[in-house]
Amino acid sequence: MSDPCLFHATLFSASASIDMLRGQQNTARTLYHQTWAMRLINERLAQTEPVLNYGTLGAVIPLLYYNMVALDRDSAVAHQQGLVKMLLATPQSIRDDIGPLIAIVKV
Repeated sequence: MSDPCLFHATLFSASASIDMLRGQQNTARTLYHQTWAMRLINERLAQTEPVLNYGTLGAVIPLLYYNMVALDRDSAVAHQQGLVKMLLATPQSIRDDIGPLIAIVKV
């Protein structure tokens, strides 16, 4: 996996799932990857021309999924709305590459 944003989001998702299965609070490892994923997403979105590629868009999905599983409805809705806005703002030239992400949002 070459995209650092997607890398940290994926490891956050895996680590958070393990934490939940063990019935424990989020570990330092989980929080580390969550923090980095969120930091990288925010940095990309804060640019003059936001970086809306597969890595950025795909990194939001594990955060959204975690919020849904953790029953944090407000955060889940915020992440879903943000992802929809990002998808709508995505350049037409890369929309074919993000087709699977669009399908996930429709769920």
